[in-house]
Amino acid sequence: MHRAVRGKLEMAGRVLEFSKARPSDDPSYELVVGRLEDRLARAKALELSFAGGMLASREAARRRQRIRRVIHSQLLRYIVALGDAAAFQEGGPEPQLRLPDGSLPHQDFLTSAKLLLEKAEANRDLLASVGLSPTMLEDLGKQINAFEAETAALVLARREHILARAELVRMADELAASVAILDGINRYRYGNDPDTAAAWQTIRTIHGQVRPTAPPPAGSEGPPPEPGGTIAPAA
Repeated sequence: MHRAVRGKLEMAGRVLEFSKARPSDDPSYELVVGRLEDRLARAKALELSFAGGMLASREAARRRQRIRRVIHSQLLRYIVALGDAAAFQEGGPEPQLRLPDGSLPHQDFLTSAKLLLEKAEANRDLLASVGLSPTMLEDLGKQINAFEAETAALVLARREHILARAELVRMADELAASVAILDGINRYRYGNDPDTAAAWQTIRTIHGQVRPTAPPPAGSEGPPPEPGGTIAPAA
């Protein structure tokens, strides 16, 4: 998750805890705190979808890679060897089975594997005469189907991950907007209570978000600003 989004979510959690510990009879205050609580709950659910989509996509990618190795290094290699033996036995170039390049993109590899299976099916009897297992082509078909299924699962998981990330960005901005409203309320509420006001400003600060120091006006005197900027409060 992007650091800025994470910072806003963590800040919103601190603000909610601070606010619920200091209730108010003002209906507007309770309304804003309630909205903040609802949005934060939604954000936490989105975090789970985000993390789940990422994990699912990684697992699907690993499973697909294992299946690809089985198809390329075991099944296709064996069928190609049978094709070479059959061509030598018959004294001709058929059935012309060629092992796909192992570095092909996944979709191109899948297409090549399907074409090789199709050609092997058309020459099943010839390949059987030189040692084709009765179930080898069926096994290859099953592995190709599994490869396609994992590709579909990977696409769905990545889609879930991307959508959750986009929604989290939007939700983080909404949380920051709610905190900005609470900031207006609390500045007035704690105007005569400097200790609580200072605690509030600390709570609503997004840790790690740096606001660059503006350069001095052209022609002004004085040393250059210190690097690093300052920690910015929530927008």
